Amino acid sequence: RDWSAKGFLGLANPFGSMMIVLGFAALGLAADKLRAAWHGRLAHATNRDVDPAAVAAVVAVLAAVAALGVILLTRSQGAMIAAAVAGAGLAAAMIWRDTLRRRWRKCVAAIAIVAVLAGGGLVAYGLKNDRLPTKSMTFRWYYWTASMKILAESPLFGTGPGNFDDAYLKHRRPA
Repeated sequence: RDWSAKGFLGLANPFGSMMIVLGFAALGLAADKLRAAWHGRLAHATNRDVDPAAVAAVVAVLAAVAALGVILLTRSQGAMIAAAVAGAGLAAAMIWRDTLRRRWRKCVAAIAIVAVLAGGGLVAYGLKNDRLPTKSMTFRWYYWTASMKILAESPLFGTGPGNFDDAYLKHRRPA
């Protein structure tokens, strides 16, 4: 229950992103185990023994639920939104899998275009307002704009390893 940061991985956003990867990997494993248990059940309908595939499916489902549930404990809005988007993407892929299989190049191109437009919209918003919509994103915007000034000073060689702190202090905003 201690929310203090203990290194990079103790921060809510990186930990939440790792839990998204772990949770959806466990969800994929659970789906595979459930499918194997179902097919095994159909093949051996008269057998009353405990099916190891069914036990593995239950364990995998519990692991997926636990991993995805931990995202709520991070209190990271970004992780929660990313998990919801990933879940919606998974649901869309499951619903339209045949269409995606036939037209995967067009789908990948459409997703890339949407990502570029969203990123461009974010940058345009930042340039227009000199901030981003949330406090956390605005903090990142300040880092990015200061980093661009640092890059403008030393475009070829940069600041060198371990020197960002000193370079950033020259361009840091009062906020």
